[in-house]
Amino acid sequence: MHSLTSSAILLVALLVVNPAATSSFLAPRPKMCSPNLSSLVHGFRGGAQTFSPYKSSKMASKSNGNDNGNDKEQASLPVRIFKKSLFILAPVSVASAVTQLTPSIQAVYQGTEFATDLTASLGCAVLATVWLKIVTKLATNSVIDSKDARKIIHTGSAPLFMFVWPLFSDSPWAALMAGCVPLANLSKVIAAGQSANSNDVEAKELASAVSRTGDSTEALGGPFIYTVVLLIATTFFWRSPVSAVAIAQMAAGDGVADLAGRRWGQKKWFFSKDKSYAGSAAFVGAATVTSLALVAWLNLAPVSMDLAVTLLFISVVCSLVELLPLGDDNWTVPIAGGLLAYSLII
Repeated sequence: MHSLTSSAILLVALLVVNPAATSSFLAPRPKMCSPNLSSLVHGFRGGAQTFSPYKSSKMASKSNGNDNGNDKEQASLPVRIFKKSLFILAPVSVASAVTQLTPSIQAVYQGTEFATDLTASLGCAVLATVWLKIVTKLATNSVIDSKDARKIIHTGSAPLFMFVWPLFSDSPWAALMAGCVPLANLSKVIAAGQSANSNDVEAKELASAVSRTGDSTEALGGPFIYTVVLLIATTFFWRSPVSAVAIAQMAAGDGVADLAGRRWGQKKWFFSKDKSYAGSAAFVGAATVTSLALVAWLNLAPVSMDLAVTLLFISVVCSLVELLPLGDDNWTVPIAGGLLAYSLII
């Protein structure tokens, strides 16, 4: 390629040094004229004559008495040399650059797992969009209650995403590629929270599904924190018991607790009118099972009875944290679960 580039430069130099010897190379070509419809029809019918735009251009030039070689109408010789040099050097330069970059591009896509992670990230983003679309449509069409839709999204979104983590490679940037999925969902949550004064139908549907009262700004509360926690767990605690346990406590524990508490939670805790015995029991059961399933599926720790007991203990503590008015459950519960997992499992 370097020799090809040098040859092109040498040719340009010859054009500059000896322009007289290259007059035929620089001579302007006759302009192409658009075919005349009647000529085309005559040619097809007769079969003896074939239309030639080049020939028609010469005939038109002769009939009009125009001399296309008039020096006054042509660009100066240096300008023409410059234009010709561009036509020579530009393709050569582009080809040279592509040839030099090709090994680097191949190293990125073939020599590493970048393509695998990119495909997995795009696939997860599509599946997440389909998941949200199904639940929001069910809620919009009154097939399920809007409160149930909110907690179904809460319960299933993060654990389902973590169950497809094995699709990603073991490369250092796999966590960043996977983090693009909750990052994309975060933009959707923000759009839903600002959908009151917009015409975005999809954002309005999502806002209706994730809010308690139908107020779109509620999406910027719990759902926003939920998605940020998932983003942090994915990016900074990739394939770690910390992320698996923290997400399981936040998503499955808190989500199932609300679903069970609104149906069978007649008996409330004496210090909280909103929390029930049934909800707390559902929290512990769902959080323990989901934590154990994620740890086993992602092969984050040896599965044993000791691990199950440890996860049960973590779930009980997190259920107590969920009862206390310490702040939004979407950050207090996963912080408690993550710290306990770091202390007791790792």
